[in-house]
Amino acid sequence: MPGGAGRWAASGLPAAGLFAGCGARCDVVQDADALHSAAQTVAMLVDVLDQRRSPRQVRDLVHPRVLRYLRALPADGIGSHGGARLLSVRPVQPNEGAVEVAASVRLRGQRRALVASFELADRWICETVRVL
Repeated sequence: MPGGAGRWAASGLPAAGLFAGCGARCDVVQDADALHSAAQTVAMLVDVLDQRRSPRQVRDLVHPRVLRYLRALPADGIGSHGGARLLSVRPVQPNEGAVEVAASVRLRGQRRALVASFELADRWICETVRVL
């Protein structure tokens, strides 16, 4: 992967250099740590959706409504592992107190879009997740 050095290469997530392309009108300096944290949290949420990770492992990173939404969203028809898979993830920081993530997931055999928003309180918290 181009630019995939350090922890990005090990995690399989995009390198920080890919986040810099916000165009000439970008007033917000992209925080690579915030973007990486958001991308990792989305990857963990897909693991929760696929039942490979316990929701307790991410409850400090997300608002409770996010876990309720994921519990209500079936990964596959029989409730086994392998129904949800993260295909790509694109975090962006539109302002200093927010990170938004657009991701592509395979869910029940179909490619779907997943969007998540994060806000900075004491730490970055995932406020909303939606699968479209």
